[in-house]
Amino acid sequence: MIETSKSGASQLVQLIRSLGKNIDVRLELATVKSPPPQLSIQIDHLRFILDQEDLIVAEHLLEHRLELLYEGSTQSQFATVRTVLSPGDRVLVASHSNDQQYIILDKVVKV
Repeated sequence: MIETSKSGASQLVQLIRSLGKNIDVRLELATVKSPPPQLSIQIDHLRFILDQEDLIVAEHLLEHRLELLYEGSTQSQFATVRTVLSPGDRVLVASHSNDQQYIILDKVVKV
């Protein structure tokens, strides 16, 4: 079981480690119903909508700050990265059969 007191990254690492222990982890597709900060998604085969309390989201899918270090320089700059999740976007979600936690791994597109 994944402890909710741990960070999202720690929970993802624990989930990946559990793969070798025959625990049922599934990758599923879902649709974004509302964007952050009130993020909600609907997994394809489920009738109900999952809200932000049920979700762990990969950092690169949310607004976050990066420190940029340039080669040959001792100074760094900071940049704010804004990745937009919009209603209708498709996302890849990892879910665990024994837990009610869903991890949004990435945004997916059809080519």
